[in-house]
Amino acid sequence: MEHVLVCTVGGSPEPIIAAIDRFAPSIIYFICSKDSKVVVTEDISTEVSNMPPFETLIVDGEDEPIECYRCALIALKKAQKFCKEAEEPIVDFSGGTKSMSAGLVLAAVDTGCKLSFATGVRQDLKQVVSGTEISTVFNPWDLYAESRMKVLKNFTRKHFYSSCIEEINFLEEKNVDIALRKKLHKIKSLAKGLEAWERFDHDTALKCLKSHGEEFSEACRALRLIQGLEGASGYEKVFDLLDNACRRASQGRYDDACARVYRALEMFAQIRLKKEYNLDSSNIRVKKLPIELKEKYKSKRGKSGKIQLALRNSYELLSDLNDPVGKLYEEVQDDIRKMLDLRNYSILAHGNKPIKKANYERFFNLTEAFISGCCKEISVMVQRNVFPDIFGG
Repeated sequence: MEHVLVCTVGGSPEPIIAAIDRFAPSIIYFICSKDSKVVVTEDISTEVSNMPPFETLIVDGEDEPIECYRCALIALKKAQKFCKEAEEPIVDFSGGTKSMSAGLVLAAVDTGCKLSFATGVRQDLKQVVSGTEISTVFNPWDLYAESRMKVLKNFTRKHFYSSCIEEINFLEEKNVDIALRKKLHKIKSLAKGLEAWERFDHDTALKCLKSHGEEFSEACRALRLIQGLEGASGYEKVFDLLDNACRRASQGRYDDACARVYRALEMFAQIRLKKEYNLDSSNIRVKKLPIELKEKYKSKRGKSGKIQLALRNSYELLSDLNDPVGKLYEEVQDDIRKMLDLRNYSILAHGNKPIKKANYERFFNLTEAFISGCCKEISVMVQRNVFPDIFGG
């Protein structure tokens, strides 16, 4: 494969000559200051046998990082136009001022070019001893990927798993080294699992997390309980909705959070009716009701021919059945009704008003306290879960 070399030039020709000897480029783009241009014409071009065609670009301000970056971008664009398919420029930043090197490195990272620099024997802190230069190559995307780890960590700790996965998909296309690929693959797999959990796709979440062994065994057990396995109480999906609401609230998505709190409150009544009385709130069978309740609930039959109970009517039925959950609901129903009215005016329900943080917190705290009280009354252990930290610590 033919190479295109882009390099910064300072006062020493040796690092550049070492890079030319190693890569044997078919064309070179030199980034020079006004003073270092002479190094190309008088030293490098005369020292290198079979010197390839080259172009010299003069940076206007060799100590200005931004000017050096702009000049480097121009050089790299020229180099990329020259490159054939599947080729990429090689960038050597060994020469020139620190600003020139920094500008070229930043431009190379932005454009995904391979980086090269001279190493060798040092007798002081100034420079490599002339004649000992060895040109070394590395992939800037390795550096970029490492720098993005903090971003990925922030994505996962703020529960933006889709953003994390999208970023890793981008990095995986850049042929980073094998150790980084393995690290990114693990993060992506775990992020996919937690993203599925956020969408209540518990089957996919469990498959992703259990593939990582004991490290995430606690999360896997929580998922199995939500699925109704391992001695579950049957109310774990309610607790999962409340946990999900907390995560949405942590992102400032209070309408989404309230929708989950509402569903948790509704689901709690539905589960209680089903578990204790074998009653389905979406299709109440009158024949299963006590005789004194039959007429009352017959009148609730809808146009579909079914008796379908929403949240308030579900708790009303529990109260009519003298169920402890229904009795506890009677004590707080006025407060809950006020919260439900606020939720009903939400843009995600029937209105156009966004829910404020304070109102969400009141709704959540009231619902959490009510459900916890109910669980204590009916001897159900509250199972709340904190999402595992993908990065640990």
